[in-house]
Amino acid sequence: MVPRRNARHHVVVTDAGLLVVGIETVVVQTMDAKRKRAAEAPEPKQPTLRAGTTQAMLTALFQAPEGATMEAIIAATGWQAHSARARCPVSWARSWGWS
Repeated sequence: MVPRRNARHHVVVTDAGLLVVGIETVVVQTMDAKRKRAAEAPEPKQPTLRAGTTQAMLTALFQAPEGATMEAIIAATGWQAHSARARCPVSWARSWGWS
């Protein structure tokens, strides 16, 4: 076993040292590969819309070239004005991929 320090300040053990303590190098390589995959950031998912949902209807309204007015949202959803204002925050636009 050769005590060396890498950039993360961990002791590095050679293949011969692993065999002495009874650990196969294949196990170490597998664990290293698992750690590397876990550290990689996953690709962000594109939002998917189910047809016929309120979200799909609002998305279609907002993606129209002229945009959507509160009156159009109220008419399409049947919501009252105060409900339409409260249910269409900017955070929806970000999470639904509108921005």
